[in-house]
Amino acid sequence: MKENRHPRKRAAKKAARKQALKERLETMEQNDPQMRLPEFVERVNKIAARFGPRQKDGDGRVTSEFTERTVRHYQSKGIIDPPVKEGKEAIYGYRQVLQALLVRKMLVRKISAERISDMLDGKENEVYLELLTKGIEMSVGPGTGEMIDSDTDPALVRGPWIRIPVVPGLEVHIARGFEPPEGPEAFREMMQKIGQSIRQVIKRRRERRLHRG
Repeated sequence: MKENRHPRKRAAKKAARKQALKERLETMEQNDPQMRLPEFVERVNKIAARFGPRQKDGDGRVTSEFTERTVRHYQSKGIIDPPVKEGKEAIYGYRQVLQALLVRKMLVRKISAERISDMLDGKENEVYLELLTKGIEMSVGPGTGEMIDSDTDPALVRGPWIRIPVVPGLEVHIARGFEPPEGPEAFREMMQKIGQSIRQVIKRRRERRLHRG
C-alpha cells in the first residue's frame, strides 16, 4: 500500500498547485494589471517559479526564465500580443501574462516555437487559462500524432493511453496499441460511432439539467 501513496500525494499536490494558480490568475484578471515590460517579466517569472513545471538544469534552477529579450522575440513571432501604447510607454496586461506563462511552460517541455504558435494562435483567454490549469497536450514528434500531457513526469509518458484534446472539457483517449480500421468506409463507421456516443452523453446531461430545473 505504501507504494501507492506517493503517486496520490504527487497528484494531490499538483491539483492543489493548479487550483492555486487558477485562483491567482482569476484575481489578476479582476484587478486588470497594467505593467511596463520589466514588471511584466518579473511577474511572469515569479508566477512560473511558484506554479510552473519542476524541470531544472544542472544547477538546480528552473529553466527557461523569461527576459525582456524573450518577450520581444515571441512578440515578433505573434505568439505574445503586442503591448498597448500609452504615450511612449508599452503596457502589458492579463492576456499577455497568460500567453507568456504558456510559452514558458512549453519551453520547459522543449516544444518548438512553431508548435507553440500553432497551439496559442487566436485563442480566447478562457482557453489559455484552461491550458495552464489542466495541462497542455502537444504532439511529440513530426507526423507521429502522439499526444502527451506536459505536466506528466517524463518517466510516465510511456503509459498505455494517448490523450488528444478536442475542445475544453472533451478529450479522446486512444490505446497505444490501437490499430485503425482499414478503408474509408470502416473509418467513417468508426467516426459515426464516436459522434453518436458524444451526442448521447450531451443529451443525457441536458435531460438531467432539465429534470433538476
